[in-house]
Amino acid sequence: MMAEQQEARYQDHVASAVPDSERRGWWATFATFSGWVVWPGMVAFGVTLLQGQGFWPSLAASIIGGIVLGGISTALGVIAMKYGFNTYIIGDRTFGNGGGRVIGACLAITLMGWFGVSTGASGQAFAALFPGIPYWVFAALLSAIFGGTAVVGFSLIRRLATYTIIPVCLLLVAATIYAIVANPGKDILGGSAPVVDHAISFALAVGLVITNWIMGCTTTGDILRYSKNVRNVAISQFVTFAVVFGVLNWIGVPFAIATGTFDMMGKLVTLGSLAWTIVAMIIIVFGTWTTADTQCWIASLGLTYAIGRPNLRWVIALIITAIGFVATLYIWNYIFIWVDFIGTLLPPIPAIILIEYYAIQKRSYGPLAPPVNAMAYVSWALAAALGLYTGVVLKLGIGAINSLIITAILYYILRRFVPQKSQTT
Repeated sequence: MMAEQQEARYQDHVASAVPDSERRGWWATFATFSGWVVWPGMVAFGVTLLQGQGFWPSLAASIIGGIVLGGISTALGVIAMKYGFNTYIIGDRTFGNGGGRVIGACLAITLMGWFGVSTGASGQAFAALFPGIPYWVFAALLSAIFGGTAVVGFSLIRRLATYTIIPVCLLLVAATIYAIVANPGKDILGGSAPVVDHAISFALAVGLVITNWIMGCTTTGDILRYSKNVRNVAISQFVTFAVVFGVLNWIGVPFAIATGTFDMMGKLVTLGSLAWTIVAMIIIVFGTWTTADTQCWIASLGLTYAIGRPNLRWVIALIITAIGFVATLYIWNYIFIWVDFIGTLLPPIPAIILIEYYAIQKRSYGPLAPPVNAMAYVSWALAAALGLYTGVVLKLGIGAINSLIITAILYYILRRFVPQKSQTT
């Protein structure tokens, strides 16, 4: 009996609904979700999304983008909370029998890569601090630490994020304030985000901010199924995206205006102060830890559901950790090609889920998964291809946003005019 309980503990309800006894308040889901969202690289990455924007416009673009993301995430999270389902069970209810396995495999592969990116970035930071030690040593050590949390599962991920997310956020804010105070001659309010490539419009900046996390919104349900009610879902996502994400995605702008660089961690280390070096290391370790462990955990849920072996989730998390470590060594050579591809491949998934649940099913799933929903796959394939072509080849708009909008329109039309079979076992 005890062995069965231990086995169930590490499954994290891969193939079943989360029971009421394991539901949490808004703070738990907020901390877990924010721990996933906040990572050291978002400071520099945020500047590239807001390049050329002034102090106030860049803040507005980041917060507006965050509000849109929070709205999408809340809409998806409400579905997960209502039924206690993860993304893959919802995938079966949307794409039909077997749909959750397809989605699980796609997301697992994607998140393995992101685990490699997150862990690799931290490994590079430590390799720069300690040049006598090879990069791969840090990459291996950090992969083991971050992946180890994912092996245990949601309970440990939630606890770690609960205790670290606020200190990490406060240290990022403190570093920015210090940079501003230490450079009194800089016109912070009148300055603009550095132009990495070329200045962009306000609308494009908002779109890029949304694109930054629309892929993450796809797996919102994996965390928000642990919420107690709709209010908790809405509060946790508003605070996560409109406040935490909106501000910290932007915070690199005033830092860059003050210091002339958006590499916050590198700048803190080069100050020559032991205290700021320690601050940088704390941000790098714990900021990345709560991001990478969630990536590995969600990947393990998806791959476990895909192969249909819930009792092996923790083993699959170990395998993903090893694959993620290998990714830290090679993915940097293909990072931009990879981001462009997954940036148009994944956004159709949440669009199809939302249209199916709110517009077609009228906010209520049937008791059984339907047969294969061909229209979902047709919409997914066409929208992903058109998004990639218009955004990457033709340079019209943003590929991820294009595929999201195309999917929503195309899928709604197809579902309204093409009859579907009745539900089966």
